[in-house]
Amino acid sequence: MICLLTRHPRIPTTQSDATNVPVTLGHAPLFVLVDRHLMHIARLLTLGGTSALLVATLGCANDVAAPLNRGQIEQHRLIVINDVQALAARLLERRRDLPLHTGESASSARMSASVAPNVQLSFREHAEALPPVVDTRSLQATHAVFADGMAYVAYALAGEDAGGAVDVFDVRNAASPRLVSHGTFLRTDIHTLAVSNGRLYLGTGSQDQEQGENAVLEVITLKAGLLTSESLRVPLPSQVVTGIAVTSGRLWLTTGTGSKREGGVTVLDEASLRPLMFDEFSDARAVAPNGSTVMAVVRGTPGRVRLYDPSSMTLLREFEVDGLSMAGGKASIASRATWSFVGAADGGVQVLQLRQNGRVTGTVAGSVARPAQSGLPSEYAVTNAVAHAGDFLIAANGGAGVWVTHTTDQTTAQTNRPQLTPVGRLGLPDGFSANFVATNYPMLFVAAGNGGLRLIEMRTFSSSAP
Repeated sequence: MICLLTRHPRIPTTQSDATNVPVTLGHAPLFVLVDRHLMHIARLLTLGGTSALLVATLGCANDVAAPLNRGQIEQHRLIVINDVQALAARLLERRRDLPLHTGESASSARMSASVAPNVQLSFREHAEALPPVVDTRSLQATHAVFADGMAYVAYALAGEDAGGAVDVFDVRNAASPRLVSHGTFLRTDIHTLAVSNGRLYLGTGSQDQEQGENAVLEVITLKAGLLTSESLRVPLPSQVVTGIAVTSGRLWLTTGTGSKREGGVTVLDEASLRPLMFDEFSDARAVAPNGSTVMAVVRGTPGRVRLYDPSSMTLLREFEVDGLSMAGGKASIASRATWSFVGAADGGVQVLQLRQNGRVTGTVAGSVARPAQSGLPSEYAVTNAVAHAGDFLIAANGGAGVWVTHTTDQTTAQTNRPQLTPVGRLGLPDGFSANFVATNYPMLFVAAGNGGLRLIEMRTFSSSAP
């Protein structure tokens, strides 16, 4: 069920304000009770000279819970370091070329691959970032995005316990990346992130039960691209935030199945963080815009894609895709022009056409199968994520490593399918398991399943060059 909030609630900031907050839901006026604990937080913030911002819980089939607290109330759970010299020890210089393997034998390795007439592709690893540590345990990189010459990387703690971190890399010089800012979060896994308008949005799974749900959106204020300790927290339905997309002044968030509620898609106003819409369904795993006319949401078990109108926030259609049949698995979606690419776990990379000549379509146009590797069980060779970089798709295939495919989607007419040509497997160390990939050509970040991050530069050059 899709719930639209057509008029924002009045936000109480003192005890004298009524605890019944008027809300309009569709055309029906409601009164929603604001928890006395939230009123207490409001009084604390007011006493501190800060205007409190509390968003009322909407009464729409147990949908969006939205109390909003300031992180300064609990400063010890967030530790920020912006000392470049102190952080430098975690960044190991590599400066080595990585081969591409076109087969399983060692003899298949090439230092570059032909990807077009007289064009070669190569990869050079510049650095390896050691994983951050929380409570003596190493974290795993889970997601990364590029924005304004910086790369932001999220981390989580494997297992039942929660703990997370964020790293900020200065990548304006691709050959000399620098780790310039770091934040550690206690009792909070960070699974996804996005950057917009001086804010870092973190999709988390929190063990802080005071938030009411485990899925929490954490909003960190950035200063010159670096982290600060100023934060806001917005509880969301279900167990964990799995995807964030920011477009046209709105935050689109997916939350996964768990806790007391199913999760689904939540839309917030970016400026005020007030809820605008909630669509409840199971196993929402990723979200991304396709142009300005379609918002795509990936679901699992079984694999499906839901398409929304980003203006009206209404559901346009849902269609099936292969893969995403494993409970609790990862998914990603990357869009460009009319095409979208879904990292579909056991379904490899699904190539979708969401628009054609101005019409919303939603069709599967092709796929890149997950690799079969001798000696590796198929459940370990799943496509956790996909990213596009120039004319290439980069797929993180778990224990099967990172695979590169050449695509013609940028030059293919909307009425034709893009050609997909395998290039090879990136020559990372044996046993390397790829959790996630992010690109901002020519930069490529690869998150390792055993922790840490590889910082790599892609290069294309003329085959006639010396």
